[in-house]
Amino acid sequence: MRSGTIISLSLMSLGTLLLGTTALAQSTAGQARLSEPAPADSAPVAADSGNNAETIMVTGARRKADKAGFSNASKASGQSFKVDATQTITRITQREILEAVMPIGTISNAISNQPNVITPTTTSPIVGGNIYIRGFSKGLLNITLDGIPMNLIDNYTVYTNQLIPLGLVGSVDIKPGAGSASTIGYSNFGGSIDVNSASPSVRPAATVEAGYGSFNEQKYGVTLNSGRFFHDTTSLIVNFNRQAVDGYFDKGSDGSHIQSGKVPSQNQVAAKLVSQIGPGVLTGLFSYTDEKFYLVSGATANQISQYGPEASVYTGPSNRSTYWGNNLKKEHNSIGYIDYTVPITSQITFSERPYYWDQYTYTSSVPTAKPYSSQYSLEGLSQAMRYGNIAKLTYKPLRLVSFESGLWTDYTRYTWSRPYGAIVSGVPFRPETTHVNDKTTSLQPYFQATFNIGNKLTITPGFKFNYMHRVYRDKIASTGYDKDWRTFLPSLGLNYIILGNKSKPTLSLYANYTRSYEPPSFSQISTAAENFTLDPQFADSFEAGPMWDWGRWSGKISLFDTHFLNYIRTINISNAANPNGVSAYSNAGGATYQGVDISNSINITKQVSIFANIGLLDAHFSSLSTPIPYAAHNTDAFGVRYQGSDLQIGASFQYNSGYFVQTTSNVYKKLTPFFTANLFATYKLPLHVKHIEDAVLSVNLDNAFNRSYIVDGGSYSGQATYNYALPINVFADIKVRFN
Repeated sequence: MRSGTIISLSLMSLGTLLLGTTALAQSTAGQARLSEPAPADSAPVAADSGNNAETIMVTGARRKADKAGFSNASKASGQSFKVDATQTITRITQREILEAVMPIGTISNAISNQPNVITPTTTSPIVGGNIYIRGFSKGLLNITLDGIPMNLIDNYTVYTNQLIPLGLVGSVDIKPGAGSASTIGYSNFGGSIDVNSASPSVRPAATVEAGYGSFNEQKYGVTLNSGRFFHDTTSLIVNFNRQAVDGYFDKGSDGSHIQSGKVPSQNQVAAKLVSQIGPGVLTGLFSYTDEKFYLVSGATANQISQYGPEASVYTGPSNRSTYWGNNLKKEHNSIGYIDYTVPITSQITFSERPYYWDQYTYTSSVPTAKPYSSQYSLEGLSQAMRYGNIAKLTYKPLRLVSFESGLWTDYTRYTWSRPYGAIVSGVPFRPETTHVNDKTTSLQPYFQATFNIGNKLTITPGFKFNYMHRVYRDKIASTGYDKDWRTFLPSLGLNYIILGNKSKPTLSLYANYTRSYEPPSFSQISTAAENFTLDPQFADSFEAGPMWDWGRWSGKISLFDTHFLNYIRTINISNAANPNGVSAYSNAGGATYQGVDISNSINITKQVSIFANIGLLDAHFSSLSTPIPYAAHNTDAFGVRYQGSDLQIGASFQYNSGYFVQTTSNVYKKLTPFFTANLFATYKLPLHVKHIEDAVLSVNLDNAFNRSYIVDGGSYSGQATYNYALPINVFADIKVRFN
């Protein structure tokens, strides 16, 4: 059965539920009250304002118990832990995201203080940065938006700056490790990053925001909250956000400013609706992103010596309006879903979440061969269309026993082509060099049980079945394949509360085992190498450790070990089509990632809190001497937060022991250790103006000590290139909320 059929059946069942509850909704509209789902963190908010991004402007620490089970005492430090979980979960609070993260940043900036996490940014924060957890890249991490996997199945990557506006992020849950059977998605080797959108406010409000910073960074936007309407059953939040920046890495290989007059920019609009319909809750979300920016690939050592770290290997002025030289990228994408969660009985709850995701990308570059380099640009056009559904059923027959089953279905169509575009008029037409179509159909049913024994012990056994069907066609090479992959994946989690009980756990010990699996991606299939027999990669993950919540002090220690059984990496392949060898992806044996995560949050006083996180990592291939890139042996982060009634101040300090990056073929460079600091302050202005509820001024200072260090590397035309971190970066922002 294809996913399209299953998705249609799922949508039909959703429609039946909605039709069946419409009459009940109408008859109870006068009495119904909005029961909002709360995936977002209840950061410091007004008592009656609900759970939403706007209420971050109401200051002061909140001590009320967290319904989701996260430790409250640690929230003032920006991170919170779930002590009774069978896997490690750290929640980055809404306040931390909206205060400590630069307003033009992304979720990669929000998680940068976590142990064994590195987020090298090689361009403006607007464009976003890479994410590595325990040495695993985004292609081996599971990133979700309100539970929907955002990894594009064709290459498993994620563009973190295209999810939703940062101001509409309610919280971010970091789950290092492979998770469990109920973890939906493929790329969960190194962990999951769950982005939870904020819910609308219960009261009408409008917020206007404007900011300016280094390198001509700009941001402005407006957020509208409808408050509750339709007899207090419905609320809506709408956000428009624009960001632009000149950028720091703007010098070409000749030292000239190649970006003069060309401003990278991003426009985002997003909306979320929550409505009580009959006995259930309907949630809808839509987000659209339109952006253009220049690509940054670092510079060679000679260019950096001549022109400084802001140099770039990309050059090439042009008279073409859509072309900035060898560095233009345009992207448009939209995301949307509708969720309906309804209690069938007092013991059974059902939810269904159909979604879609659409992306179009345009890039341009200069061919190196003449006469193409003076007459043509080599363009890259890609489009991904994706739709799917997540259906879940929970059943709790007894107080101490519950069961959860679900079905994730996903269909993705991906097209990638590379035509020539004329830089000058009158040149002959040139045929495209690449045209690939890739279609994937995925099914992932799962089952997980939860047993609570004696108010102390929790056991969560589970399993899921993965099925993927891929149709790959290379139009230019006239090659391709049709292939199916199937596998069965078990998981087991344990949590024993040593001190306390389920309602108030103080000290617990957890252990977790999960097997992970990922079929080869579109980008790992090479027509030139004809590696169509590439097998999926598997890994077994184990982790265990204590978690605690002693009131003022909470934290966790996680000892982890992930063993790849069939790792995919780049090697030189020789076959009948390539007797002299060609660089391509291949199954290359095993790899091991093992280490320790240590997290601490301490409330010194009611206003002052600190966090201290330490990561230790040893990552290596089993049978190869080459290092694993981006696997730093040690990461440390320390921070302090002061939260007054009107003034909040914070500082974060990060140390990285250095990691390897791959430059040219089979050449790896160990980056030198680096230390950096980020500062922030927010102040609630003492305004007493009618209809102005709050006005908050914020200042963020990244790389406060103006350290110069390399964060990434690569190659260009056979030469090694290096990317430097942004120098000191200041951004000031003001938000005014009207009621």
